[in-house]
Amino acid sequence: MWTLSEFFWFYLFGMLVVVVRFGWHMVFRLDHLDWHYGKSEIWFRYTTAVILWPFLIFRPRLLLDPSPSLEDTYGQAKRQREEIRLRASPPPCGDFILYRPAPGYSEETFGEFVFLANDVLENLARRLKESPTLQKEHEGAIMNWVLQRDTSIDTPTPVPRAWQRFEFIANDLVRKGRAEVRCLTCNESVPADALSATDEGGSWGWLHNRLYCPAGHMLLTVAMMHVMRPLNRKKAPSAEGSETLTIDLKKYFLRK
Repeated sequence: MWTLSEFFWFYLFGMLVVVVRFGWHMVFRLDHLDWHYGKSEIWFRYTTAVILWPFLIFRPRLLLDPSPSLEDTYGQAKRQREEIRLRASPPPCGDFILYRPAPGYSEETFGEFVFLANDVLENLARRLKESPTLQKEHEGAIMNWVLQRDTSIDTPTPVPRAWQRFEFIANDLVRKGRAEVRCLTCNESVPADALSATDEGGSWGWLHNRLYCPAGHMLLTVAMMHVMRPLNRKKAPSAEGSETLTIDLKKYFLRK
């Protein structure tokens, strides 16, 4: 049976082990992106692990590799690292580009699209001319990728999942009839004139553009804008002496 003093020194020893192991990982394994996107989370989880280290008995692998417990909640640092890697060293690209919306992003979709690289390049050139700041976004990286294409590749090359903004290019080209469209649920090709579209408007929150196959399966959904409604409540005497509510509508275009 342990005495209180023995338990106290054992607790301090375990705390010291966690301080050293997690601290070493924070200093030598986390980079500036981890600290930029998850600084407060990192310190909170580190402090929690140090104080409540006995619970690590149920997850001993964290002592060997603490990284799962120190990642930012939304994985922003990981995505940024992948985008930097893709911009510096993009994968092969051919004359045909295959796009499948990433699973788990926005709503579930069942579309598969093939575009001509020249059509994608033309669309990107227009977008970058209208908004030069997009050069620093996915559009600039995609342009670099397509410009380096290898014309000897005769099979469609997939768009990396990290370039989520390709959905805007896809939405534009599909609606112009410049894509081969396939519904993965029907397992059939869909002619451009057979697609149906619903574009949301006149409401609050995210407004989406959606494309459907003739059977009603959603092939593509793109969040086009976010409409916010700040409420400014002001007391103003009316003819009946009641209060009136003033609604100030502002639109914020969070995506281009």
